[in-house]
Amino acid sequence: MVQVVTVRDREAGNVIECFDSVSAAAEAVRSYEDCDKKDGIFVEGFYEIVKNEHAAALGAIKSDKKASAARKNGKKGGFDSSRLCLVF
Repeated sequence: MVQVVTVRDREAGNVIECFDSVSAAAEAVRSYEDCDKKDGIFVEGFYEIVKNEHAAALGAIKSDKKASAARKNGKKGGFDSSRLCLVF
């Protein structure tokens, strides 16, 4: 199974972005917090990092990226995630 790490808001649990590592998610949170500070809306602890949320969806998208690369090289297969809409 693909490890999935999501960043979401702690209050409502809305998913903001998905990553495949905790370090990538932590870097994104630092960036979000920097932007929030610049915009004057920073709230300590607003973002949370949660492991293994939506693993199947991210796995499907990663599989499709491989299929897309194969299609560009003249091979057939996979589905097109550019037409995929995920609602969390």
